[in-house]
Amino acid sequence: MLTFLGLLGTFGILGFLAFLGIAGLAATTAIAAFALYIIFILIFYVFVVIGSWKVFEKAGEPGWKALIPIYNLYILYKISWNGYMFFAELVLGMLAGCFSHSAVGSLFAILSTVIAWVMYYKLSKSFGHGIVFTVFMILFPQIAQIILGFDDSQYIKA
Repeated sequence: MLTFLGLLGTFGILGFLAFLGIAGLAATTAIAAFALYIIFILIFYVFVVIGSWKVFEKAGEPGWKALIPIYNLYILYKISWNGYMFFAELVLGMLAGCFSHSAVGSLFAILSTVIAWVMYYKLSKSFGHGIVFTVFMILFPQIAQIILGFDDSQYIKA
């Protein structure tokens, strides 16, 4: 029986597309579209990293801390609110996952979400923005991070 990984390993992406019935020009177009998508995502990620770096530097933290996953979120909590709230959200998120099929798990998930939203509000206030930017941060956090990094707002410890 052919599996997805076996097919990719044996024939590569063209073999997989031919297996799906996409051949010739359609396969080339699909590969080109996928390559453009990957390039777009990588460019966007670079802008997010640069924006995060600049936000950290505005707040007096070394910019390299933006490069380390999870730790950068801890620093974001430390900048905006309190580092201990990061651990509270982390524990609540884990408890929500452990009790995901119960009302208690839903309560933990709601509390974790509220903590994250308050952090976004406090981060927005720390850079002189209001509730509209907070809502934007909740809906589009990476784009808001880029905006915070490149705009002329100054860090104000709230």
